[in-house]
Amino acid sequence: MHWFDLARDQLVQWKLREKAARGFRKSFTTLAQKALDTAFDEARSRDDRFIGCEHVLLGLLQADDALVTKVFSDLGLTLDVLRSEMGTPPARDPGSLELSRLPFTPRMKHVLQNARLEAEGRGQSPVDEKSLLLALLREKGGLPGRVLGKLHIDVEALRSTVLSEGAAN
Repeated sequence: MHWFDLARDQLVQWKLREKAARGFRKSFTTLAQKALDTAFDEARSRDDRFIGCEHVLLGLLQADDALVTKVFSDLGLTLDVLRSEMGTPPARDPGSLELSRLPFTPRMKHVLQNARLEAEGRGQSPVDEKSLLLALLREKGGLPGRVLGKLHIDVEALRSTVLSEGAAN
């Protein structure tokens, strides 16, 4: 195979990935997209190689959604608290990660699927930031679950609060 053919094949694959990414983004509200973009930025700032549930929780903490912000502030869950619970990122070689887009962890992919189900169950389309939060709360493992448990936060009560206050808004 000639180098030109290889380059063309890579370009075709890149275009397919870009088209899939645009379709993925359309399935989320503007605020949910912002939370996911912030999660990407958080992962990049820590030199993490994947976007995990903890990054999305950080993104939601920075979202402009009044309900999500209120729920977190009522619990005393702040960016500083969550970042301190995440700990220091592992040391990496500078410039070792030059990806324009980081992949989601398998757990986070599962959360995104659950967020879609949460949204559908609430009659919401596209997926909003409340559905992302509800899906994160459904996920028992991972860092967000450990942080909430360490802070003695009743996850089921929190889910009920989000659902009841979300219905009132």
